[in-house]
Amino acid sequence: MQIMNDFLFFASDSCRSRAYIDLMLSSGLRPSMVFLINIASVAEKSDQTYEHTELFCNTIPLSEQLDQYRIPYKTFNIDKLNNENLLLSLKDAPQNHVIFSIAGRILRKEFFNFNKKYIHVHPGRLPYFRGSTPMYYTMLKEESLVASAIFLEKEIDTGPLIAECAYPIPHDVSIIDTVYDPWMRADLLVKILLEYNINGKFSTLPQSNDQGETYYVIHPVLKCLAIKKAQKTINPLI
Repeated sequence: MQIMNDFLFFASDSCRSRAYIDLMLSSGLRPSMVFLINIASVAEKSDQTYEHTELFCNTIPLSEQLDQYRIPYKTFNIDKLNNENLLLSLKDAPQNHVIFSIAGRILRKEFFNFNKKYIHVHPGRLPYFRGSTPMYYTMLKEESLVASAIFLEKEIDTGPLIAECAYPIPHDVSIIDTVYDPWMRADLLVKILLEYNINGKFSTLPQSNDQGETYYVIHPVLKCLAIKKAQKTINPLI
């Protein structure tokens, strides 16, 4: 198991964070430190389910996974992300890279005062599908699913692009939100971390500010249309 000394994991007990840590561990990688962040105001109950899946370990709390593999972590029970204790701990952390996995949260300007690089995996093709629920807009317009890894900047989903990867639409479209989206992001995360191990750096490309569109949470009717359209092109083996 290789300890990634320059990587701090910003996590919550969510499907996405469990997918991230499980796929990292399965690939022989582990972050040197985890900040396990519980935000009282975050309404992400659908992302906190313990639904069984063959794609990653999703049936036990993240803290148990961390204990099992003796990964050091610090727990923050806070009411907002820009909490003073969290910011001070981040400032003092020696790691330069932060893997970001807090659903529904946007980094405030204070986080960009510490010369850290925040890695985020976005479930859409950038710069064309920025914002919320991009997987359904992508399915609606392109009949595909794409994940994009970026460095976060102050503006939403505008940072340098590290990598992107296309994924087949799963046969069971009901798992997209709670299982497939987290797995897709985790898969790309591991790909770029393994590349970092080989090259000692991330290769990036700037995003074009003249392209793309920022989307908001998709309307249920449009979501149904996206699913129906996607079902015509699904991979029956998934």
